Amino acid sequence: MIDYRFERNARKNRRTALYFTILFHALLIGGLAYSGSGGNLQELLPAKVKAWLGLEQPDQAAAQVKDMPRP
Repeated sequence: MIDYRFERNARKNRRTALYFTILFHALLIGGLAYSGSGGNLQELLPAKVKAWLGLEQPDQAAAQVKDMPRP
């Protein structure tokens, strides 16, 4: 007979830690975004992330990247 109590407790602890981590980071990022910029998250995001999320047209993002000097 095998006792699975320890495995169940370990899975429960990992699940709880994952939920806590996701919630904590969502609150942290949301708090930083809305307190620092007055609620305008689009000013904080880089052009690539805006294009990926669909907040900015890809043409605008590509134009900004082309204008940047390369080292």
